[in-house]
Amino acid sequence: MSDVIVGTYQQVSSVNYDEYLKAIGVSMITRKVAGNVLQVLHISVAEDIWTIKETSTFKNSEMKFELGQEFDAETADGRKAKNVITRDGNQLTRIQSVGGADLTSTYIFDETGLELMLDATNGVVAHKQFTRV
Repeated sequence: MSDVIVGTYQQVSSVNYDEYLKAIGVSMITRKVAGNVLQVLHISVAEDIWTIKETSTFKNSEMKFELGQEFDAETADGRKAKNVITRDGNQLTRIQSVGGADLTSTYIFDETGLELMLDATNGVVAHKQFTRV
């Protein structure tokens, strides 16, 4: 069933992203730069190891993980975070614990792309839309 998830995705839009970054404590300068950058996500799986590569003109990152297993990763602004990613059908959910807060990122996939919902757990939610390339 990973065939719907695996692939490359180009960000085409975002809604409320600056407010989300502000709510999770990202500095104004970093918010302004990040808000003007479109990401490309490369998602692959080999055996039980998943990889999500995020590339942009701002910063590149890579996460390797097993579903349901805690792993360490940095936030885009360099903070250390504990992460767990789970799967339910065509949806991946990432719980990221950073600075005493749990952030939820929900990736919802279909044949044409993905919607990424970012929830700061304090009522601030952002959405990013990606198309499959």
